[in-house]
Amino acid sequence: MQPTMISIDGKKARFELRQHPGEQFIFMMEGEMNYVCGNREFTLRPGDCLYLNARAPHGPKVKRAQRARYLAIHTTSAPHGRKS
Repeated sequence: MQPTMISIDGKKARFELRQHPGEQFIFMMEGEMNYVCGNREFTLRPGDCLYLNARAPHGPKVKRAQRARYLAIHTTSAPHGRKS
């Protein structure tokens, strides 16, 4: 697992969807934002969590006046033939 604390300022952020192997868990710390996962969009506020398959296109969508801080924890798939 790889944890990352992410802070976003809507005035500077660009909306991009990403995909990668594994799974991702998001815990919203401060602010408010929408988070896109595949063809769905979720509004996240402090204390909200989101768990997703990271192979689906996903990413934060923050309005210009919004700021957000969240913890993202993702896993990657083990190489083929290797058991973890």
